[in-house]
Amino acid sequence: MSTVVNKQTLEVRLSVNEPDYDTQEWLIAPDIPDAPKRHWKVVGDNLELKSPAERVIADVAYLDEYKENKNNSLEDEFTWALEARYPPNRQRLLITFLALAKSDGQTNRAAYIQPLLDWVLAGTTQLFAAQDAVSNANTTEFVDGVSQNINGWLASDPQVSIRTAGGING
Repeated sequence: MSTVVNKQTLEVRLSVNEPDYDTQEWLIAPDIPDAPKRHWKVVGDNLELKSPAERVIADVAYLDEYKENKNNSLEDEFTWALEARYPPNRQRLLITFLALAKSDGQTNRAAYIQPLLDWVLAGTTQLFAAQDAVSNANTTEFVDGVSQNINGWLASDPQVSIRTAGGING
């Protein structure tokens, strides 16, 4: 039984039957470097460490992808929290109510709905600040430490209701 490594994907399989693996696709019983896979490269039938310059390039690409995934995760968290309280159809209706109230001079209705818009803007400001911190990070450890205070933001929800907004005159 041997360890094999795929020459293209660097997938490692342990304790396999060597004859089951084509040597055109797999390295058989290679010495595996004590480094992250992004630092590995296949040279002939060997697995070697990339050069220091290649490792820097690999690390930069890895960090960029890591930060992009974190920023997407932060946005997903914010969007989920917002849409759990105000689904998109409700958001559109309340924005329409607000626009109509402002254009028709219905200051009471506008004053009731406006805090919702302000609350959403505060949430997006918090999201963008977290994403900026991620984008400016130099390490995955720093990226992992970035979060947004979704619970605090949700606690300040003005709880605007379409039914209430629709019933306000003037």
